[in-house]
Amino acid sequence: MTTFSDEVKCKEFVSKDAVKAKASESQYPELSEEERSKLQIRQDLKDRIQFKNKLFVKHLIGEPDEIQYVNNVHEDWIYRRPVSVYELGYAPDKEIRIRFQKGIVQKVNHKAPNKPTN
Repeated sequence: MTTFSDEVKCKEFVSKDAVKAKASESQYPELSEEERSKLQIRQDLKDRIQFKNKLFVKHLIGEPDEIQYVNNVHEDWIYRRPVSVYELGYAPDKEIRIRFQKGIVQKVNHKAPNKPTN
């Protein structure tokens, strides 16, 4: 592997890499202790809300960030704020998607964070 012979190019390359690293870290904002204590374990959350109604879910988690209607039969509630974690000490999930059919939870999906721990 060849090294950079030009000092300016080397510094420019390193600074671009540092900017990219900072941007990826800012994706996961640091949570306060209060917010961190409200996070629920993902599997426990999925087990608790499976086959429950909308009112139960709204009371447990709160209002969804987005609601999508699919084929006039399904309704998806999407939570993009930190709601659950894999285990304590891990980064919060990116997204929780709850699918309702006739007002009852049918499926709960999640998008795990890119980085596993804080």
